[in-house]
Amino acid sequence: MTQITFDPSTIAQLGELTQPVEIVNDSGQVLGLFSPVMSPPYEDSWIPPMSQPEFETAVSDGPGLTTDELLLRLGEA
Repeated sequence: MTQITFDPSTIAQLGELTQPVEIVNDSGQVLGLFSPVMSPPYEDSWIPPMSQPEFETAVSDGPGLTTDELLLRLGEA
């Protein structure tokens, strides 16, 4: 992968970001996307949707539903 080194001013701007942004030139043409590396406290504040035991129980319950079965169950088929 090619790397580009930014000046300290640009690094300061990018370092404050917490969400992906578009990098554009003076004309507004999109040159690419920048996704900041998330570091604490962002990673530490993320709470998984279920615990490991809950996940293992869900997986051991057998196969899930097909899309058709789910839609039927939801009354949308």
